Amino acid sequence: MLDYFLKKELIVKSHIRALEVILHSKDGSAAAEDIRWGAGADEGIIQDLMNRGLVEEFLDGNSTRYRLHPVNAFEVVRFFKKRDAKNKY
Repeated sequence: MLDYFLKKELIVKSHIRALEVILHSKDGSAAAEDIRWGAGADEGIIQDLMNRGLVEEFLDGNSTRYRLHPVNAFEVVRFFKKRDAKNKY
């Protein structure tokens, strides 16, 4: 799925950076502000990732956080491992 989005250019570098922010956080989730700041993007980036089934929203106490969607988490992690092994993107 992620490879398909990349080939069709439906996901841009800011989407990739947003996924990296979530993936590299301590607990595997991030607040909206952290994602937007880390990706250098606007508020719509989270909604884009949710619409594509890559990120899901959940409540952590009183705050809303975002994590990789369980259905596609393996694919996202695999993408980053392949990318890091090639050391390019």
